[in-house]
Amino acid sequence: MTLSNKSVLHLPRNLLLAVATILLGFLAFVFVAYAFNLIQFPFDYDQGEGFELIDTIMFSRGEFPFRD
Repeated sequence: MTLSNKSVLHLPRNLLLAVATILLGFLAFVFVAYAFNLIQFPFDYDQGEGFELIDTIMFSRGEFPFRD
């Protein structure tokens, strides 16, 4: 059984398309899971609050967050 040049050229393209589709599906799943968890969060979401929380915890321990 021989493969024609046309089918040999389609194999890498189809493989890349399959990998890209799987990756896109995984990223869509991560996005939906993240959005679902974010919607259930009862407070406004601010990405900068994590830094303020760490600073507050360090101050409460008597540590200084702004080190060299």
